[in-house]
Amino acid sequence: MGQQISRFCKYFRSKDSKVYQQQNSGSLSQHRSKILVQNNSDGYGSESEQPIHHVRQSKTIKWKKGELIGQGSFGRVFKCMDINSGRILAVKQIALGYVDKESLESFRQEIQILSQLKHKNIVEYYGCEEDDKNLSILLEFVGGGSIAQMMRKFKSKLSESIIQKYVTDILHGLFYLHHKGIIHRDIKGANIIVDTKGVCKLADFGCSIIGQSAYSLKGTPNWMAPEVINQQETGRYSDIWSLGCTIIEMLTSEPPWGKFQSPMQALLTISSKQCSPPIPNNISDQLKDFLNKCLQFDHKKRWQARKLLKHPFIINFNKKPSKGESNPSQFKVFEEKSDINLFVAPHIDDPRKDLEYLDKEQNPMIFSVQSSGFHDENHNF
Repeated sequence: MGQQISRFCKYFRSKDSKVYQQQNSGSLSQHRSKILVQNNSDGYGSESEQPIHHVRQSKTIKWKKGELIGQGSFGRVFKCMDINSGRILAVKQIALGYVDKESLESFRQEIQILSQLKHKNIVEYYGCEEDDKNLSILLEFVGGGSIAQMMRKFKSKLSESIIQKYVTDILHGLFYLHHKGIIHRDIKGANIIVDTKGVCKLADFGCSIIGQSAYSLKGTPNWMAPEVINQQETGRYSDIWSLGCTIIEMLTSEPPWGKFQSPMQALLTISSKQCSPPIPNNISDQLKDFLNKCLQFDHKKRWQARKLLKHPFIINFNKKPSKGESNPSQFKVFEEKSDINLFVAPHIDDPRKDLEYLDKEQNPMIFSVQSSGFHDENHNF
């Protein structure tokens, strides 16, 4: 334990390894842990990499800014309208006067990754603009909230039928990323948004990395794979562990491993474990087996996204129901008219608290995690 304390104290104190902290950002960013993706060096030989080229030049969109729908330490998010097509988008504006050089580079890295992605289970990027004051990032406006927001909104855990649907979408998004040699590195309920038809989309690529070798520790402690926390070789299999942790989050409406008083406590506690987070007992055998395939402490034993899509827990959901059977994808949570919005905070009776709420609420599309910090469900650091 003494070695663990010394190791983490060194992280927080060393002059050449900075931890950038942003209010409500939810994630840690620090240059240490080795990333192995290039040439399938993380063992994902069956999911060959597709080369990532230079950022494509998006068609310029003329847009008009609308209402403020969220804000964070480095910027604000507005609804906006494409004045040529009339479609509604979201624009994330980063205030250049409040962001350090390294964090700004991380925002640009996020843009570079997003610009290469086109998939129904990934939030779409439409372009960016930069002037003397702001970096403006145009993104798909999704009419639902994040999984984490939804559970808070409805004060409810998710049923297995909903989890089956959501996990299928998440796996399709992850398979697409991993096929391109990209590690998301911050899979959790707050970074998965759901549209009004129940389609999940991966969001917030501030921690993501393209196929290359590097030294970094990024993500959110409760969802981090053990090899990430312990500064060992990490790769696409680390996203699979985080997926398993996200399923536990959906089942319990709590962060995996529970809640901690501080980020240091979270790292020390989790790094001392040689097992997966506690798994609820009252779930099906198929889901237990699925979680077991995701949460192998030895990353070499974890199933890849391609194989997980063929697991009985997923396959049985995707089978068409026979005549007279109900479709499990018709879940009740979307039957009522929802006022949840990707960027809009849930309704607050006292309007005077609106701005205070926007400052405190974690929003996956507002807070890009490259500037980083730690988060659990009760404490923002």
